[in-house]
Amino acid sequence: MNQLHTYATALFGEHYTAAQLAKVLINANGEPMNRKSVQNWLRGDYQPPEMVLKQLREECEKRSVILCKALALN
Repeated sequence: MNQLHTYATALFGEHYTAAQLAKVLINANGEPMNRKSVQNWLRGDYQPPEMVLKQLREECEKRSVILCKALALN
């Protein structure tokens, strides 16, 4: 499993979609990422830019903080 799939699974579960990923990504122009670009990366047609992997890692880190707080409620 490559980094893109690993991050996507961590954020959205095993049955994630390109649309879910596109919603959390911003392109180099500061605009929402195009879903078709994400689909191309997921199919392996192209490699995602390093900035995309960085954004997904940051989203995973944010999710980790939220999960840790939730688990600490007990």
